Amino acid sequence: MFQVLGSSVAALLHSAIHVSFMSGRLVNRLGLKKDVQADVSMPAPPLAPNGSGSAWLVEGRLGYVEVSLKGTKHVTQLFVARDLPADIILGVDFLRKTQMRLNFPESCVTFVSGGEELKLQFLSSKEVSDHQHEATSAARAYSSNF
Repeated sequence: MFQVLGSSVAALLHSAIHVSFMSGRLVNRLGLKKDVQADVSMPAPPLAPNGSGSAWLVEGRLGYVEVSLKGTKHVTQLFVARDLPADIILGVDFLRKTQMRLNFPESCVTFVSGGEELKLQFLSSKEVSDHQHEATSAARAYSSNF
């Protein structure tokens, strides 16, 4: 389970995007709206032909946020965006920093913490479907005013 500032969150590990995101809904829920910097300039993705940024509307940036996973704490920069499919999307920047490895044969990600290898199981199809339903319902009710 992932936590941001002590609150349990749904996280999507995204190996095809180079930066990480937090949803505007989660920013509001955690009371971080005042900490969002107006900077919406994202580094261009390495493979983007036209230097375009994200598929999501970026509303700002949180300088450094503590993300916890199985007792390990990682500080990372998160862009704030609307209509994300999860509370946070952890991109290649986070995956590289934590040395996460996707393990498809065992349906998990592995990473090392304190010399110990930890595993985190992938969600089941039902869990993903349930979360997508919750996120879609929340997105309909969400209105951003950054």
